[in-house]
Amino acid sequence: MDHLLKSAIVNLHKDNKMVSVATIKSKVGTRIPLPFITREISTYKVDPEAYVTQYQNMATPPQVKEKVEPPQPLEKRVEILEAQVKTLHEQFQSLMNK
Repeated sequence: MDHLLKSAIVNLHKDNKMVSVATIKSKVGTRIPLPFITREISTYKVDPEAYVTQYQNMATPPQVKEKVEPPQPLEKRVEILEAQVKTLHEQFQSLMNK
């Protein structure tokens, strides 16, 4: 919700439109409590350029490369699942015998 609100304010700023409660409500399209809107408008009006810059820095996090492991062959995955089933079956049997 907070992200939608900030995004709407930044988009209105970029479009050189007036930032107000009405324009934000029409831009967002979902119900946002009035105190949240007025708080964000107040923060924006203190320094609009800083607000937009802060949003852009927050909206684009640094890209982190994730190590992607190649998928295992189906036979290996089946073996792992069968081992898990066997372990779970043994645990179930031990619980039933108590």
